[in-house]
Amino acid sequence: MHIELTIDTDDAAEIARAIALLEHIANTASPATSPLASRTAGPGEAGPELADILRVVAGPGYGQNRLDYLRLVAAAGDEGVSIAELRDTHFGRSPQRYGGTHSSIEKGWRSNGGLRFARQLIDDTPDGRQVMYGPARQHILEQLG
Repeated sequence: MHIELTIDTDDAAEIARAIALLEHIANTASPATSPLASRTAGPGEAGPELADILRVVAGPGYGQNRLDYLRLVAAAGDEGVSIAELRDTHFGRSPQRYGGTHSSIEKGWRSNGGLRFARQLIDDTPDGRQVMYGPARQHILEQLG
């Protein structure tokens, strides 16, 4: 399948709608494609550990852009990192690259059992920052160096 999305990168509302659409698509993906699908917990079972999920979400098969994004948000701690700064510096002012990378990470988080720990691995704050789920930060920093 091929989907092409064209947005006005100067329109914050349009960018938000595009991100919401990508997240909706990610939320409706089949969990059967997950590398940890066979380990997803059934009723009364434990399910994958946080470290297992993060090894998949931040695995060595992913590009440097995704891994650096995870590292930057993890290193920012409770304060988080400015979404505008991430988009403008790390993603070269490209809302599409930012939104696509973030959506892909969250899809991996959900499909591999991350919802057992938190609704999102990387959450947006009302003041325009991104903060990583606290217990995941150290795992990510140790894993990515």
